[in-house]
Amino acid sequence: MVALKPVSNLLFAYEDLENRSNFCDCKDLNRSGLRRFSMSPLASKLFYLTTSTHVKVQDDLTNYIIPSGVGHHPDNWCGNLTISDVTFNKSLFDYLLPKFKKDLQNKKAWLFLDQSLEGYQTVWLWDWFHLELSNNNIPPSQIIYITGNLLASTQYNEWCLQNNVSNKMLVVPFSTFEHDTSLALVHTYALSWETQVNYKKLNTNKIYAFSALQKRPRRQRIEFFVSLIKHSLLQHGIISMNEFDLAPYEFDPCFDQISNECKRLPILPPESKYTSKDMELNIFTSQDSGNFVQDFNIQTHLNTWVCVTSESSYYKDEVTCFLSEKTFKPIACHQPFIILGAKNSLEYLRQAGYKTFSPYIDESYDELDDAERMEAIARELEKFKMRSPTENLEWFLGVEDIVRHNYNVLHSKHTTPLEEILQKVQKHVSI
Repeated sequence: MVALKPVSNLLFAYEDLENRSNFCDCKDLNRSGLRRFSMSPLASKLFYLTTSTHVKVQDDLTNYIIPSGVGHHPDNWCGNLTISDVTFNKSLFDYLLPKFKKDLQNKKAWLFLDQSLEGYQTVWLWDWFHLELSNNNIPPSQIIYITGNLLASTQYNEWCLQNNVSNKMLVVPFSTFEHDTSLALVHTYALSWETQVNYKKLNTNKIYAFSALQKRPRRQRIEFFVSLIKHSLLQHGIISMNEFDLAPYEFDPCFDQISNECKRLPILPPESKYTSKDMELNIFTSQDSGNFVQDFNIQTHLNTWVCVTSESSYYKDEVTCFLSEKTFKPIACHQPFIILGAKNSLEYLRQAGYKTFSPYIDESYDELDDAERMEAIARELEKFKMRSPTENLEWFLGVEDIVRHNYNVLHSKHTTPLEEILQKVQKHVSI
């Protein structure tokens, strides 16, 4: 067990203690076929890694936390008749046990909504929360909202300022995949710098320019795949990609070229742990990405100079910045990276203590708007295509101090993020 600093004993209550779940009467499934409400990932970490207490709800229980996972986009878990974006008409708050609702109203409990596995955000979320809380006579202070959206706390505080709101929820951004990857490094050494260098020196002429492992065909991933085609970069990278609809490109001047390349789809990841090609194909083309989350893709990192991490969020209208395991895997493998993600993603990494790769990579792309950012990334990848293998090796050797620093920062984070979350939650519930 990973040792955390001593913490006070938080009390978590569940309708179903065995599965550590609440909202059990809700049978709704979201668009991916998963339950609308699930086990809280963060509460589950606390169950195993801290002295927190987890019990089945009882009539005499008081001063406790009600945890639940809320995955995917808010329109998949909020629910409200007055907001057109939502999938379900029945509100989240309608599924609270009568005891839960009464104790929330009387400030004897806190609702702990955990979206840490995702960073989805919407412009109406804060309005929805406060409207629903008002309708249910629940003080906002009784809500603890954990999310993978690194902008959430700032966004919420700005909303509160604009709407003259003083009674606030606790909104905490949490990069759960940073913690998970760090925790994995306690038990395994993903890929050392020495192994990277020795392999690349022996195979310099065989190293690809980049890797870009993409699974779910999100909007930005499709656009990036098309950009790779237009820049004649596909053959210079190790990639994976699912099939997607070609209709939006019907009138593109490069449609024939795009169509021909798409006949190869789906392109599966090169490193497979499955016993048959059919099994691998079925899993890769499904909506479930859980089978790939913990794969470090060692051979892919060895065989490429740089990793393009294709994040879940990208566009300005998504109003979020989310960093998943895709960003932290190359750090664990001593690999330089480019983030195909939200604007200013690199800045958030730097704030977390990591170094990025300027001047070895022109990182001005991180500050550009959506279309310009993707074009700048493609131009940066072209540099690897234009350099000789020997020049690329020299380039790679130059980033040693950065990748070693990043590995050490990541390795140190198997305790601190949880400790920081605990401190914030303990402070909030003690007020």
